[in-house]
Amino acid sequence: MANIERVSSIKALGVTISSQLSMSGHVTTLLNSCASELYALRTLKAHGMRQDCLHKVFRSTVLAQLLYASRAWSGFCSAGDINKLDRFLNRCKSLNYCSQTTSHIADLFDVADQSLFKTVLSNSHHVLHHLLPKNKTSVYYLRPCLHQGNMLPVAVIMLLVAVNKIVASLSPVCCWIQKDTSRP
Repeated sequence: MANIERVSSIKALGVTISSQLSMSGHVTTLLNSCASELYALRTLKAHGMRQDCLHKVFRSTVLAQLLYASRAWSGFCSAGDINKLDRFLNRCKSLNYCSQTTSHIADLFDVADQSLFKTVLSNSHHVLHHLLPKNKTSVYYLRPCLHQGNMLPVAVIMLLVAVNKIVASLSPVCCWIQKDTSRP
């Protein structure tokens, strides 16, 4: 046991994890790596690459690198880390490397999380599917409502109300006609 070296962080599958579960080191490493990708984008832009193609290259290189395994580490980011990532994205927008409609990094993390959850939920063979709670089915015996499902009873009720209003407005006329017809 004396030969085991104690470390303060470890890099697993490209994600740097510190002993305090802080992502500051990973975010710094990630931003440095993405900054070097910006040089390649600047070179492509200088050689006349169209804007839409430049945006595609940005999404497939820089944005993919920013979002790599984000489902695993984004929850451990501090507000400062999120702010650093947002500032980097804003810089890319100002340099026209990416679309102006590119979302904030927190929104991109949420989309990635929702995508993973939908995949796990819809695929019963997914490695994480067994971690979901079992489906709970509850049967409720409620009285039937006229406004749900079948609109016929509502239409019948409306028709009856309309007929009653017509009859109520015609009843003095009907009485008068009956009196006139009863005369000899």
